[in-house]
Amino acid sequence: MPTTTEWFFLKDGRKSFKPNPLRDKAVMFCHQDVQENIQAAVEQAYALGTPIKLLLWGDWGVGKTHSLRHLEYWLSERSKDYPTRCVYVEIGDLDPKSSFATVHKDLLEEIGLQTVIQWVHDYVRQGGALVKDLEGIGVPANIRETLNRMLMVAPGSTPPEMVSSAWQYLKGEELGPRAASVGLTSPIVESKDFYHILVALGHLCEAVEKKKLLFMVDEAAKLEEAGLNATMERHWVNVNKLIFDQDNTFFGFVYTVSGKNEKALPRAIYEPQIQNRLGPHRLLQLRTLQPADVKKFLERLFDAFVDKDAVSRSTDATGSPGFDMKAYPFTGSARDEFVGFFERTQQDSKPRDITDRLDSAAFDAFRKQQRLIDEDSLRRSGL
Repeated sequence: MPTTTEWFFLKDGRKSFKPNPLRDKAVMFCHQDVQENIQAAVEQAYALGTPIKLLLWGDWGVGKTHSLRHLEYWLSERSKDYPTRCVYVEIGDLDPKSSFATVHKDLLEEIGLQTVIQWVHDYVRQGGALVKDLEGIGVPANIRETLNRMLMVAPGSTPPEMVSSAWQYLKGEELGPRAASVGLTSPIVESKDFYHILVALGHLCEAVEKKKLLFMVDEAAKLEEAGLNATMERHWVNVNKLIFDQDNTFFGFVYTVSGKNEKALPRAIYEPQIQNRLGPHRLLQLRTLQPADVKKFLERLFDAFVDKDAVSRSTDATGSPGFDMKAYPFTGSARDEFVGFFERTQQDSKPRDITDRLDSAAFDAFRKQQRLIDEDSLRRSGL
């Protein structure tokens, strides 16, 4: 039995018309204005020798994750001009007592213990005095001494307990009874502790790899959903104030957060002092698509997803009533009706909603063995 992949001549084994932020990160389907502002912020950061710091926000489904992944791709394609090591994580499950440790652990795990061991060895091999140098940039003694333990194992080798315990400690994990035996009795719990660990890693990354370390944290709306208690909210605010302060020249940070308006954004990352540190040019909203942008979004989507040469070779497709390559996979009139619906209901004109509706209509046409999506397919699929 054929699938929608074959029926609509989708490229690269795609199963639907819905973009995947990771697979499709090379293409920016919409929000070109926001992308231009992001690129301007990147250019300014590197021109001034400062890290990239951004907060991308907007309603659910407007394309924040895709924009974040596209930034990752864009930087990788321009690594000569903007040498960056990107570390992407999505915020996991939170509860009212969740501290920054939840994200911090994931960030360090994404970098990896073996990478940090290699950084430390290369740093010393290049002539750096690790402990002294970290002291010089304000990293506390317990953190710099713990990082120094990475010299106890050769890169690529299985780390002994002393090193694996040091890594757990740096991730903010509880060591339990082992803490005293390995000399790590001051737990990582304070906002400044998490910040200084990231400072140290940013310093090592830039010294060894000649790249700026950029942390990308997706789905920060979970902070609001978790209902953080007052103590934890203050903790998150303090960490983020340190991260986005001008004194942090060691690593970059980008959050994405969902909310219909600014009042809906979690105070943990949108407290006035944090807003002030970022400034309006680095607080970027992704809006629902404007009427003129809906058609452009579909055109870019079909250009990226549909093998139009294969469509042209198919007499079943080209011979169908109402076929128009510019409108494919719609008939011309169905395309106009589909676009018109989202032009009239702008609250629904988000990439996720548009592609959900498109997939439903495409499946209806497939089920009816129609090569094109027509007006009847739109109505049967609930448009």
